[in-house]
Amino acid sequence: MSICMNTVYLGGKVVTTPLFNHVCRGRMFANFSISVLRYSGTCDVIPVIMPRDYLLPFGLKIGDYVLVKGEYRSYNNDDGTLMLYLHGKELEVRDDTFFYNSVEMEGYICKRKAPRITPLGKVIMDVMLGVNRRFSKSSYIPCIIWNISNYEAERLNIGDKLYISGRIQSRDYNKFYEEIGSIKTKTAYEISVRKYEKIFD
Repeated sequence: MSICMNTVYLGGKVVTTPLFNHVCRGRMFANFSISVLRYSGTCDVIPVIMPRDYLLPFGLKIGDYVLVKGEYRSYNNDDGTLMLYLHGKELEVRDDTFFYNSVEMEGYICKRKAPRITPLGKVIMDVMLGVNRRFSKSSYIPCIIWNISNYEAERLNIGDKLYISGRIQSRDYNKFYEEIGSIKTKTAYEISVRKYEKIFD
């Protein structure tokens, strides 16, 4: 299984204190969240997981501005929901107010939906990309392709390999839990795709 390209640069303000998350192959990892301002004025709050020993020298705290380089990954939570996060590999603490959000990725289409029109009249298409990584593992990344024509959409099939570039975005939605009879607000994460190319191996 070939490893897919997966490169993310995320810059923004730390909004949660780094806390222990898990141990993997004898190494402790910590998680925190970064708030990234969009041009529209809204913010995306993105979870980050990094090796704890790497974070300690920085003394990272709420309010710091950072630039993190890594990979966008997913795992299945205990309740079956897909959890997405930035797996950080490099970190730089900034002295200035700093926002940046860039993703480049290759993956294989696992799911696709028919194009739909947003309330503002833009045509979009939802796809799920399977992104191969080390140790024979894969991440499954929801993507929204913007401004795609019906003709272009018909040419994208399950199993096709894509190169995409864009940014990570978050959005809140309400989910009804029938067993407890209440609605809870959840957050979904996805890649907002501005550019894509079909790859022919």
